[in-house]
Amino acid sequence: MPFTNTIVEFINDHLKQGMLNRKDFQPAKFFGVASAIQFQTDEPERPLIAPGVTGIDGEIEDATPDDLFSLMVYHKIVGNQYSVQKKDSYGDEYDIVSTSEMQLFVFAQSDKIRMSAESLEPFFVFGMPGRLSGLLMEELKIKSAAITVLSSDMDKLRNFRSEYQNVKFNLAPEHIFFSIRYQIKKVFDRRCVDACTCN
Repeated sequence: MPFTNTIVEFINDHLKQGMLNRKDFQPAKFFGVASAIQFQTDEPERPLIAPGVTGIDGEIEDATPDDLFSLMVYHKIVGNQYSVQKKDSYGDEYDIVSTSEMQLFVFAQSDKIRMSAESLEPFFVFGMPGRLSGLLMEELKIKSAAITVLSSDMDKLRNFRSEYQNVKFNLAPEHIFFSIRYQIKKVFDRRCVDACTCN
C-alpha cells in the first residue's frame, strides 16, 4: 500500500528520537519494512530464510540479529484492508480508508541494554507515535492517519522460529526477541490514487 514505507520511517525516527534515545540502547539498527527472503546456500535442500529489506535497486539488506548491535528493529506488513467512505450525501466522490496490519520485531541484548524483555517492551508500546505529523500528512496528501498498538508476543523462541530458518545465528539466554502488532489506518482522497498512485 502506498505510504507504508514512509510511515514506518517516521515511526522509526520517532522511536529513535524519543523513548529509545538512551545511551544503553546504542549502537542500534532500525530497518524499514522487511519481508521473508530466501537466500542461497551451499546446501540447496536447506535454504536460509530470513527477513530482509529490498531496496529500489534490488539490493537486499539482511535483518538477521547481529551481536554488534545492542538493539535491532524491523517491521513487516501482515496485510491490508480497504473500504470507502463518501465525502457527503451528494455526488460520487469518496475517500479510501486503508488499514494496514503491521508487526514490529525487536532484537536486543539484555546484558548490554541492562534490562529484561518485559522492561523493554513498554518503550515500544508507549513510544510509538499515535499519529503522523501535519507536515508529513500534507506531503503524502493523507487526510488522517492513526497508529495503534494492538498486542505483543513475548515468546522469543516462537518469534525466532517464525522468522528465521537455517540461519547460523542462535538465540542465547541474554538475547531478547519479541514482536508488537500494530495498525496503521489511513484516509486519503481517491483522486490521489487515480493521479499517478499517490506520488
